[in-house]
Amino acid sequence: MLLQSHGDSVDLLPALPDMWANGAISGLRARGNMTVSMSWSNGKLSEAEITAGTSLENVKITGVGIGNAAVKDIDGNEVKFKKQSDNAIVLDVEAGKTYIINF
Repeated sequence: MLLQSHGDSVDLLPALPDMWANGAISGLRARGNMTVSMSWSNGKLSEAEITAGTSLENVKITGVGIGNAAVKDIDGNEVKFKKQSDNAIVLDVEAGKTYIINF
């Protein structure tokens, strides 16, 4: 409901129940040795934080509206990514680094 991952893809809030319109969770594990935390409001993502345990190229991250988000590292520096659609981006991640996606 909150996270689905397969191969090099991570889907945030793929099947959020209506009764969980607002919330937050931390410490979810995704394939590719990634740790994910996120918060949402009115059924939409507010912020997601991804910490990479392994360096990976072309990680596809999906979720409603994610293509219109900004991605920064933990120090607030902008991180380049490729927008695939309004709901998908592709990002290269480096081991030990944390990426913050703001909506």
